Amino acid sequence: MYYYTSFKFKDFGEVAAIVLTNHIAFALLCSIVYVIFYEIFKSKIYAIFGVMVTVSSTSYLFWASNAKDHEFCALLL
Repeated sequence: MYYYTSFKFKDFGEVAAIVLTNHIAFALLCSIVYVIFYEIFKSKIYAIFGVMVTVSSTSYLFWASNAKDHEFCALLL
């Protein structure tokens, strides 16, 4: 905390745009995974469990919270 400096949004605005895009892609991926599991198992409980397992066992949460484009690439594939 001694060396803390606030984020300069006007200098690095593109980072915030990439992170926002990653969060939107993360939400879309969760919806797609839900539909896939629902079509396979025909049960809402199993579909929700499948989404939780997929999100917790992959690095999607890490990809959505940093400024890399891996989440967006996963959505496009």
